Amino acid sequence: MLRDADLDPVPTPEALARAPELAALALLERALDVTRYALIAAHPELHACLDDYPRGLPWDAQARCAAALISLADRLQVVLHTYYRVLLDANGASCADEVPF
Repeated sequence: MLRDADLDPVPTPEALARAPELAALALLERALDVTRYALIAAHPELHACLDDYPRGLPWDAQARCAAALISLADRLQVVLHTYYRVLLDANGASCADEVPF
């Protein structure tokens, strides 16, 4: 049965035995974090206004693309966390149906 502790940033071998996809998901989540930080470092103007596209600021094409990538990465992280919750719920439901010995 998976637990919240199994969804740590680095899944344990036991957690991976129960849900092997956690390995790829952990890598993807870290890659999204690093990408976000790197894009903000490369385009400091993004740091202050990621939540709202700043009208009137002279963003070049690179900054606009970086902002779009960050927005997509943020959306993907929401889906990842939803998947984690669904994985926990599905795993718990299947274990709850088993007869305890």
